Amino acid sequence: ILISTFIAGYILNGRQLKNYDRLLSETGHRTNYAQTYGMPLCMINFGLYGLMILLYMDAVFLLTDGVAFTGPTVGAMFAALTFAVIGQHPKNTWSIFGGYVFLYIIVAVVCALQGRPVPWTLSTQGYINGVAFATGLAPIAGRYGWKAGIAAGAVSAALCTSTGAFHGGFMIFNGGFTAGITALIMVSVLEHHYPHMEVNI
Repeated sequence: ILISTFIAGYILNGRQLKNYDRLLSETGHRTNYAQTYGMPLCMINFGLYGLMILLYMDAVFLLTDGVAFTGPTVGAMFAALTFAVIGQHPKNTWSIFGGYVFLYIIVAVVCALQGRPVPWTLSTQGYINGVAFATGLAPIAGRYGWKAGIAAGAVSAALCTSTGAFHGGFMIFNGGFTAGITALIMVSVLEHHYPHMEVNI
């Protein structure tokens, strides 16, 4: 699906990637790629962004213990991909995935030093779903840079399994709920310290 969508977009775009670099320079805040760049570039973005997510998932499934592709995993992946037309692309989301990896490395090191088992991995079902919905934090990385993106991803990952106590497990989109809390914290802090800042990503 991802490859065929990319190929179709490439053909419809005159067999070139013209203007895709402009799409990648968008912060993701209040953007509509379909309206600004047209559907062929959106299809190209859908394919490439989807392949990036698929590569991440394949890597964590191979390198860590946890689930493989399940219904919720695939559903969360396509939920993230729906925003390939309005706000998300590989350049403003890779750091969100990096934040999840960063937190996992810290947790693994701390657990190793204390002689305890790691309580979760990057391929635990909740964290796979969480990172897919955490891509909604892409405008933070787009506006403030990849370091802010990694911080946002790490904060979202840290909150991901804690927020269930807030709603008693009745929020099926817990990853999105967590991303909202993360945005509430991160944007307030970033806007206070770096008002109107926009950096290259």
